Amino acid sequence: MKNIMIKGSIAIGTLLLLMPHAQSEAAADKYEVKVYADADKIVKDNRHIDHGILDQLGSEDKDEDFNVQYIDDSNRTNYKNKETFRVRKSEDEDSTELQYKKRYPITNGDADTAIAQAKKDGFNTDEYEVEYGENGQTLSASNESETNSGSSLPNAAQSLDAMGIHETIDQLKTDMIFNNY
Repeated sequence: MKNIMIKGSIAIGTLLLLMPHAQSEAAADKYEVKVYADADKIVKDNRHIDHGILDQLGSEDKDEDFNVQYIDDSNRTNYKNKETFRVRKSEDEDSTELQYKKRYPITNGDADTAIAQAKKDGFNTDEYEVEYGENGQTLSASNESETNSGSSLPNAAQSLDAMGIHETIDQLKTDMIFNNY
């Protein structure tokens, strides 16, 4: 069975029924919900999600193709440290998106503590992702920027340089691109 992920943004007003009523300063004002589903049941012949399913979930009906790189060393050190270096190019955009993401565990449903730690670590944004999985909840925080690299994705060294993390090349030693698709 193939699985597919559907993403949709839900305003905090909808989640107030699920969240404690007292929110601290660190609380996020928007959450992204990811749903894993059987692709055989929801994907149409043209490889896009059935519009009726998206309507039922209240999700945007937006199809967009991307080329994506994940950069790490051969030991997957960044992945193990819950860090992601991602380079993404949309078919509809001239620029290339550069993203550094870090994941924080959420203990006992306390997202505020994870958000406060992310802010201490330099993720000064109001957009966080709370992921609900089999093993609990995780907060994802990211810093993003854009560069113009033409119509194709750069190689790993160029990606690291564009992200301003060329000092990481020595740490990576064998810089690699994972999931270049």
